[in-house]
Amino acid sequence: MSRFAFSWILDGQPHAIDLEPVAGRSIVLGRESDAGLVVPLATMSRRQGRLAWDGARFLFENLSTSNVSRIDGAAVAGVVPLGDGMRIEAGGTVLRFHDLAAGDRVSGPVCSHCGRENRSGDPECWFCGTSLVNAVTSVRRKRRVELRLIGETGDVTDLLDGMVLAPRSGGGWDAVATEAGPRARQPRAWATPAVALDDGRPRVVDETTVTIEAANKRPEGGEPAVISGQLSTGDRLIVAGHQYVAVVRNVPDSAA
Repeated sequence: MSRFAFSWILDGQPHAIDLEPVAGRSIVLGRESDAGLVVPLATMSRRQGRLAWDGARFLFENLSTSNVSRIDGAAVAGVVPLGDGMRIEAGGTVLRFHDLAAGDRVSGPVCSHCGRENRSGDPECWFCGTSLVNAVTSVRRKRRVELRLIGETGDVTDLLDGMVLAPRSGGGWDAVATEAGPRARQPRAWATPAVALDDGRPRVVDETTVTIEAANKRPEGGEPAVISGQLSTGDRLIVAGHQYVAVVRNVPDSAA
């Protein structure tokens, strides 16, 4: 899996597909089965555009003359580098580009005595009282985005390591630190965490609340396969009547 993906909404259902960065290889994006990256939407041209990896980012080039691609509303002229959240529009189709690494962040100060993360600006560790003022105790960690959930309206929720996701009854998710402590900001209506990391891999831990439909495993004319456990890009989560599609990172930093 990769940190890169495209997502789109079709008939009220979110979909996502991985993008694998391979140096020197270009990928044709289109609706036909012979395209390197197939997006089966009627408003997408057979050869809509071309993607290429330059070693640091994906580049997009329009290929369709009758259905010119637009990025964030502007017609594509030449080669355009893609960034997290950019939207490729083709006819009535909107593809959203995802780069999960763009959401990585630095943690709050981590106590050198107990190893717990505190909030930025705290003068001492809330958990054990150790001073956080000097540089030695103010160690910070890189928090990676390991999972992104895209909802049926295009809303986005990221799961970083050291956190869990709890669904809201009215839709959406709360991201909560695993060592939040009483002082941390808690969801107003606390729900049991439903998605967490298991050995670094996103996993549904409350299968009574969340149903997972496997990506690309829908029998011809039948219902999608329902699976359990670990998530992959393109898997759809259904919770409280709302749908979300997963984009999973699961790559080491050297390839991330």
